Amino acid sequence: MLSSIQPPELLHSRQIGTVGLSSSVITWIPSAREMVETEHERILAERDAFKQFRERVAGLDPSSTVSNPHPSQELPPSIDQHSSSSTAEGLDDIQQAYRDTVMNTPHYDEEYGEPLIQDMTIEFGEDLTTAIMTNSELTPSLQQVVVQAATATSARRTAFSNRLDEEEAALEDAYQTLTTIGEQYEQITDQPCHQQSVDDLWETHQQLTKCLSTCEQLVEERQTQRTDGHTAEPHTDEVVDLQEYLYRPSDVTYPILADGTTVLERCLTARRRVEEELALRL
Repeated sequence: MLSSIQPPELLHSRQIGTVGLSSSVITWIPSAREMVETEHERILAERDAFKQFRERVAGLDPSSTVSNPHPSQELPPSIDQHSSSSTAEGLDDIQQAYRDTVMNTPHYDEEYGEPLIQDMTIEFGEDLTTAIMTNSELTPSLQQVVVQAATATSARRTAFSNRLDEEEAALEDAYQTLTTIGEQYEQITDQPCHQQSVDDLWETHQQLTKCLSTCEQLVEERQTQRTDGHTAEPHTDEVVDLQEYLYRPSDVTYPILADGTTVLERCLTARRRVEEELALRL
C-alpha cells in the first residue's frame, strides 16, 4: 500500500517524470532542415550555373579548327594563382562566361567571395585554369576540355543534390518519429505516477518501453547512416562526412542524434519514475 504520508521531496521527484514531452524539445532537427534546404537551393543553382557556363563555352567559335587528339598537352605549366599577369590576359570570353554564370549565383559572394582564378582553380584544377588565364586563343581541343570540366562539375552537384534528398528525407522521418513519440509520451504520462493504480503503472511502463524501443531504433539507424554517410564534396570530389559538411555552422553536428538522445533520456527518466513507484507499492 502507498503510505498516506509522503516526504515532500519524494513526492516532488515522483512528479517530475510526468512533465509533458512536447515537440519543443526537438530543437536541432528543424534548424537542420532549414540548413539542408538552403544548401540544396544553392547546389542546384550552382549546377544550373555550370550548365549555362558549359553551353556558353560550347557556343564559342574556336580560333583554330585543328583537332588535337591529346588536348591535355595544350595545358601550359602551372602559374602562381596570385600573379597579377594571370588575370590580365587569357581567354576573355571564357572568363566572362564564368563571371556571368558561376560567379553570378545569388549566394556566391556570401558563400565564397573568391576571385575568379581562385574559384576556377578549385573547380577545374590548376592546369586548366592556367590555360584559360594565359592562352590567347581558344582551340577546339581546349574548348573540349573546358566543356568536359564544366560537365563534370555540374554532375558533382547533381550527385550531391541526390545525397541532400536523402538527408532531407531522413530529417523528415526522424522529426515525425520523435514528434509521435513525444505525443505518446504526453498521453502516457498525463497522470502522475502516485495517482495511478498498480495495473495502470504496469501499463504505463509497457507503453514507455515501446516508445524507448522506437527511439533506440531511430538512434541506431542514424548511427549507421553517420558511419556510412561519407560522400564526395560537391566542389572537389574530396570525400567528407556529409553531416559534418552540412552542419558545420551549427553547434550540433549530428542533429538527429542530439534530439533523439534528448527524447530517449526523457522516456528513460519517466520509466524509471514508474519503476520507483512500483517498488514502493509492491
